[in-house]
Amino acid sequence: MDERVEAFLANVLALEGEEANTIRQGVRGALADYEQLFRAQEVNKRMKEKAAHACHALCRARVVEEIRLRKGTPTAEHLRLVLSVINAGRIIHERTDAGDIMAERSDSLELRIAFHNAVSRFQDWTTGVTEPRVKYCGRFCAISEVCQEVGNLSDRPPGDLLAILRKETHTGNDALALKMDETYRRAGRFLLRLIEKRKDEMRRRNALQS
Repeated sequence: MDERVEAFLANVLALEGEEANTIRQGVRGALADYEQLFRAQEVNKRMKEKAAHACHALCRARVVEEIRLRKGTPTAEHLRLVLSVINAGRIIHERTDAGDIMAERSDSLELRIAFHNAVSRFQDWTTGVTEPRVKYCGRFCAISEVCQEVGNLSDRPPGDLLAILRKETHTGNDALALKMDETYRRAGRFLLRLIEKRKDEMRRRNALQS
């Protein structure tokens, strides 16, 4: 039992007997308040909107359950009006979700392009310990940062990009790991190790020359 959802139910039950418009406004207000509470209590910034959507779904499910429990009573009729208000809000959420999906796809494309550029810049990186930078999200960031960002991408990179990474490695185990998991996530980890090795090589070279 989620105490937040039970509190929402108590709030909307308290509206029974009010005029229809008052009930609708009260339900919308309560739903907005508890969605905001779910957002505030979600520690992961990227999951805050999903937490709000979860609140909406949980509150709806709880109202549906209460309608079943109070079947044949005036309260059940009141809760059907509450449910209609929640369902109207769900349509808005679904439209928002569709927009979020399109935004995520756009962000994912930008990230893949940045990672491809990071691999290219790594190939050209032959002097200096400072990492090359590539443009991502409107700013220039170190290629290792892009490697970390692709940690959530599970789709397969193009074959030529994988071939470049395999060519850069001198360790059979690393190449085998990449072959067994041909994803951007694994490729990012793989490139991170190559970056650290390249830095170590350049530090040793600089130490010998000094």
